[in-house]
Amino acid sequence: MEEYKKSEKYKNKLKKVQEAYELGSKYKDINYNDIIYSGVLPEWLSSFDNDLYSSSYEAGREGKEMPEFLEGWRYGDIPSEGKSYNYRDQRKEYGTSMMEVNHKGEKKETQDQLGTMFGMRERPKRRLMGWLNTVRKGADEEPLLLEPQYHPEDEVLIKELLKKKKRQKEIEEASNMIKGLS
Repeated sequence: MEEYKKSEKYKNKLKKVQEAYELGSKYKDINYNDIIYSGVLPEWLSSFDNDLYSSSYEAGREGKEMPEFLEGWRYGDIPSEGKSYNYRDQRKEYGTSMMEVNHKGEKKETQDQLGTMFGMRERPKRRLMGWLNTVRKGADEEPLLLEPQYHPEDEVLIKELLKKKKRQKEIEEASNMIKGLS
């Protein structure tokens, strides 16, 4: 994770997270629609199509902590679009639900660990990194990550992904051979 925090990609993202947060604080007393149509927000923020920047802006407006890049773990792979699905409420969450994250030396975890563990025990445990959604939590009060990615030290995952990639290549080659025979 420390390696990623040294990258230009991270530094650029952090800069935008900070800017969105500061703009949210600055315009907290002004109606959303007035802000959007006034043209005061940068284009990358005014469309509100990036969950991380939107969440950063909302955190600033609501006086909450700015999203922080951190690590944690969950059962199962990263869901499509980076949003977990809440089957109880039949809707997507506002990020990837985590069993536990380490936030400023303190563990934040789901309130329903026992129920979650029983429901997820067939899924592999995954270490992830991402931005903590400081505005919203999951339906079970679990921490949510925005823009999650696999932790580079998750060796088990890396080995599985390599096997999967190799198997996909073998299937592709076999498929091409069959096409060549017909």
